[in-house]
Amino acid sequence: MSSFQEGVRLWDINSHQCLHVLQEHGFWVRGVAFDPQGTKVASGSVMEQIVKLWDVQSGKCLTTWQQLNHVVRAIAFSPDGKTLATGSDDNLVRLLDIHTGKCIKTIPGHNGRVWSVVFSPDNQILASGSADQTVKLWNIETGELLLTLPEQNRRVRSITFSSDSKTLISGSDDQSVRLWDIPKGESLKTINGYTQRVWSVAFSPDGKTLVSGGDDRVVRLWDIETGNCKILDRHIKRIQSVAFHPQGTKIASAGNDGQIRLWDLATGKCSILPERDRDWIWLVAFYEEGRKLISVGSDGGIKLWDMNTNSCLQSFKDYPNWLWSVAVSPDSQNLAIASDGKLLQTWNIETGRLTDIGEHQDKLRQVAWSPNGKIIASASDDLTVKLWNVSTTECLHTLAEYTKQIRAMEFSPNSNLIATGGDECTIKLWDVSSDNLWQTLTGHENTIRSVAFSADGSMLASGSEDETIRLWNTQTGSCIKTLKAKRLYEGMNITDATGLTEGQKETLLALGAIM
Repeated sequence: MSSFQEGVRLWDINSHQCLHVLQEHGFWVRGVAFDPQGTKVASGSVMEQIVKLWDVQSGKCLTTWQQLNHVVRAIAFSPDGKTLATGSDDNLVRLLDIHTGKCIKTIPGHNGRVWSVVFSPDNQILASGSADQTVKLWNIETGELLLTLPEQNRRVRSITFSSDSKTLISGSDDQSVRLWDIPKGESLKTINGYTQRVWSVAFSPDGKTLVSGGDDRVVRLWDIETGNCKILDRHIKRIQSVAFHPQGTKIASAGNDGQIRLWDLATGKCSILPERDRDWIWLVAFYEEGRKLISVGSDGGIKLWDMNTNSCLQSFKDYPNWLWSVAVSPDSQNLAIASDGKLLQTWNIETGRLTDIGEHQDKLRQVAWSPNGKIIASASDDLTVKLWNVSTTECLHTLAEYTKQIRAMEFSPNSNLIATGGDECTIKLWDVSSDNLWQTLTGHENTIRSVAFSADGSMLASGSEDETIRLWNTQTGSCIKTLKAKRLYEGMNITDATGLTEGQKETLLALGAIM
């Protein structure tokens, strides 16, 4: 079984054939679960805020719970198949009766979104994991809180019981897995993971320095000439976006901790903008020659900031669809918006007026505005990039040589080229005037999350989930340099180390140690 943006697919494991496509959802499906007998499937939708129950054999919808009022993040069946548990954005756990279709119990207690729910195999306990950084254990019969396990410093994404119901395993955003003794309420073991996937890169105006941010929560400044890097400091969670001030004096960074940090490169001082978002921020960008900053959050809200006072000038949350990407026009008057809708629109910052530009066949994912202000590029789940004339809204070209999702896109400074990267693990450089594919840059081994041109257009930087940054010559298409951050224990020899458990050795090796 797999979920996708507007439904659920059921697969035959032996034949690898798709048995049914359950498409009555109108938006993303966040949670799916089989009942113990394998005859029914439950699915929860993000934007619709509903749960549906399906018959596996026929693919028909049996029941719809429509008045949940909040995004459903997690679903689980009870071992006897009679009850469905859900976790949602209103911080509540709900128990739904499969046969009557009624909500039989609403369980409050969490102080953040509920990301995971699971029944114990003996059907006595329900566990829930939340963004409030706890796992809570509930008596299924009474709804009484039995125990709270303090998960640490990150939201809990996944939980499951051992077959004897005595051990619980939890996975959280700090890249760790924890084992809990349920009768004692104690932590048995912590297994730490580590990743340095790069989510965002940006060049300094003089082209001598590159800033990057990613999974390891570190803001890094890279010297292009030497390849050396300087660490500014850490965010609490993953960094989604970094941006250089047009004068090269500051860096903005933001991510899953909901904070926007401003770094003064002369003093090294870090200041945090005052209004913290409830969830993560996936984009920050300077505009109006650095006098203002725009931020976009996971709640779809857009905020405009005054860089002289570090205060929020305006906040907008009225856009009807989930926002994936925005681009500021060179004159700082308009935003181009890519959303869950198929329609590309521009939004006037001063008047709030929306203008329709053009439409794709599927949801938009990325948008970029050419530096000369004449063209907007939009990338969609229909696996095309379209180039639009801003003045006439005419579609100039459709770039269609894609097989997987496009995750990053940027115009060259002279507006002659556009670079795209994504799940194909390659970068495509297109000639904007002729729609010719000029170069295909290969070398990354995982999804490309960010691309950025140097100020003179001679270099392109790309950040990838393969934990590297690559610098490319845009004329020849050759890779000039590969930048990779050292892991915590890079090169440390632990061959003769004593007193280490096998688990500790594996952790050290994952962090760069050698044997």
